[in-house]
Amino acid sequence: MARGRTAGMRGSVRQFRSGRWQARLPKSLDPSMRPLETTFPTREDAVVALRKRIKEVESGEVVITDPQHALPVLEVEEPAAARTVSDVMEDFLREHVDLAVNTVKGYRSLIRHVICHETLGIGHVEVASLTGSSVTVWRRGLVAQGVTASNADAAFRALRSALSWDVESGRLERNPALGLTTRRTKARTASRSADAVRLPTWAEVHQIATAIPDRTQRIMLLLLAFCGVRISELCAVEPGALLHATREIQLQHVWVKPTGEPWRREPLKGGLSRRVPVPLGLWEHLAEHAQAWTPPPASNVPTLFRPPNANRNGVGFWTATLWRDLTMLPAIAKSGRDYRTKDLRAYAASALVDIGATQAEAQLLLGHASADTTQKHYIRAHLASAHDPARMELRIDPSLTTHQRLDALWDAFVERFDDPLV
Repeated sequence: MARGRTAGMRGSVRQFRSGRWQARLPKSLDPSMRPLETTFPTREDAVVALRKRIKEVESGEVVITDPQHALPVLEVEEPAAARTVSDVMEDFLREHVDLAVNTVKGYRSLIRHVICHETLGIGHVEVASLTGSSVTVWRRGLVAQGVTASNADAAFRALRSALSWDVESGRLERNPALGLTTRRTKARTASRSADAVRLPTWAEVHQIATAIPDRTQRIMLLLLAFCGVRISELCAVEPGALLHATREIQLQHVWVKPTGEPWRREPLKGGLSRRVPVPLGLWEHLAEHAQAWTPPPASNVPTLFRPPNANRNGVGFWTATLWRDLTMLPAIAKSGRDYRTKDLRAYAASALVDIGATQAEAQLLLGHASADTTQKHYIRAHLASAHDPARMELRIDPSLTTHQRLDALWDAFVERFDDPLV
């Protein structure tokens, strides 16, 4: 019932899980070490009351007889209400104060739409009654009820992490979701190996770029496709982040919006800023755009790329949703190429590896902390070679730097399809 006992004094005090404190008499005065009549809101209150009672016993004001005449305890801690899976998930998010805003949003979405869904979820289940088999049955049943395999797996991983946190916090004895595996079949293996990220070809990247009428937005799309930056990172770039001496962009932060709160800056994913090299031909267009840049109104964020409505309404900078609605969807409709913004990031890594770069270079370009992430989700070099003969013809000296490879990649792209920014 109690979290622990504080000793080093005559008698003892301890804290219940409810947060209140209990005081007990020392064994020298009461062999049964009976508690005082009530509990206290703070440790200090409990210690003061305990010392007062000890003085009363020693002075004879209070007589301690035998255990049958123990001092009455007026407040007995009520058993805590049974914790449910929903409680575990809420504690997990509330206590992880260092989680990125967008990560919390992702967890919230999984909790609402899968884990604690009215019909699909197990949020109402008492966590103490969970077993490995019950978690497995729930997990397998999600896909049968229309949840995608990726969302089902993500919900399971979120639940497993929350249960592990509950074990570490001392609220749960064991995690029933640890060590669970799903029986492998050929169909399941094939579905897991088919990543949701799709890889455009050179020609398709060019078609999407030329379908965008605004030149500044074309620059943004080509930076996504050749430099592998995230759209959230690119939207937060300010003019001072361009490092002309090295032809790099210094990525430092992103703009995020917690639910019910205003927009705010947040460090990059992983917490570290990074520099991203830009091909020479593309850099010249970027530098020209930066030179013509004018400061926005004082109320707006001074980002290098501003959306069409920056001076009229809105937050004054691109958001991922605004980019998708105003740029990607019209370009997709016009070009007939159905790709998403995140697919351009996979294109950047795969194109670089295809022309001789190592996976370590691709990992550095994308800013991943783990090489496994780069390999699992973004490197598609072999698939690219299979359906993109244009890039198969390009092979560069493996001793070249990342900058030189990007320069050659851009030059070959422009030579074959012309410069979409001219």
